[in-house]
Amino acid sequence: MKIPDIKLAIVIPAYKTIFLRQTLKSVAQQTDKRFTVYVCDDASPENVHSICSEFSALISISYCRFESNLGQHSLTGQWDRCIRLSSEPWIWLFADDDIMSPECVETFYLQYNKNLSCDLYRFNTRTIDADGNTIEVNPAHPPFENNFDFLIAKLNKQRKSFATEYIFSRKVFENNGFEDFPLAWCSDDAAWIKFGKTGIITLSDGIVNWRDSIYNISGQVNRRYKILKAAAAFSFRHWASSFFKQKFEKNPEAKKKFNDAMNFWIRQQIFLYPGIFNIREILDIVSRLHGGKINAVSRLCFANLKLIMRKITAK
Repeated sequence: MKIPDIKLAIVIPAYKTIFLRQTLKSVAQQTDKRFTVYVCDDASPENVHSICSEFSALISISYCRFESNLGQHSLTGQWDRCIRLSSEPWIWLFADDDIMSPECVETFYLQYNKNLSCDLYRFNTRTIDADGNTIEVNPAHPPFENNFDFLIAKLNKQRKSFATEYIFSRKVFENNGFEDFPLAWCSDDAAWIKFGKTGIITLSDGIVNWRDSIYNISGQVNRRYKILKAAAAFSFRHWASSFFKQKFEKNPEAKKKFNDAMNFWIRQQIFLYPGIFNIREILDIVSRLHGGKINAVSRLCFANLKLIMRKITAK
C-alpha cells in the first residue's frame, strides 16, 4: 500500500513475535497513514514475515530479514542498521511489543508543521502488562523541555522515558548516532540528550503504551543482566559528565545538581538488587568500555557504592 507525501518512517527492530501482531494492529489503526513501516527481522527463529504479510494491504510496510543476530551483541548496532534501511526525514524507532494510540501520527504531523526547527518530539506514556492492562499512567512531560532538565527529571525519578515514545529527525540522527552501552541500557537517554540540543517538544495528543513484561530487557532479573545494566549506568554517568562539561565549567550549580541526581540514581540501581553486584566486576566492565579510563567523579561514585555495599551485606 503506497501513500503519497510520506515524511515518517516507523522502524521496528523485531525478534519476538508474541506481541508483534498487536503492535502492527495499532500502527494500522492510525488515523493518518502517511508513513512507511520497516520491520527488521534480527534473524529471529520465529516467523516474523508471516505476521507482517497480514498487514500489507492495510499499510505501507517493508520487511527485511538479517541473516545474523546483531541485537544479542549490540542492540544499538541493530537499531542503526534498521534505521538505515529507511530514507524518510523523520524516524520513529518503535518496539515489537508496544502499542501506539490511533491519533499518534496525525498529532505528529500537526505539531511538526508548527515547529520546523525542532529535531525531537515525544509522546506521553502508559505502562501496560503482558495482557495489555494498564499498570501505570506515567507522569506527563512538560510541553517543552531542554536536554539538561530532561536528564535531571529522569535521574530523580520524577518522570519516565522510553525509547518508543520519541520521533527524531534523520538529520540529527546522522550527526550524532547512538552510544553503545551494554544492553543499550541508557543508550536511548544519551540519544535524547544529544538529539535534544534545541529542546524536546511533547506532543499534545496520542499515547504510547510501553509494555513491561518478562520478554523485554527491563523484565530480566538474572545476575548477568543486572551486572551489565549497572555497568551501563556507570558508563552513562561517565558519558553525561563529559557531554555537559562546558556547561558545568560555566555553572557550578548545574554541576552540583547533576552530581546529586546522578549519585541518587546510581545508588537506586544497587539498592534494587542487594547482594547481586560485585563492584570490582562492574568497574572492570566500565574500564574496558572506556579504554581503561574512568574519570575522578566516577571513581568517587564507586567508592561511595563500596560503602553502601558494606552496609547492605552487614545487615
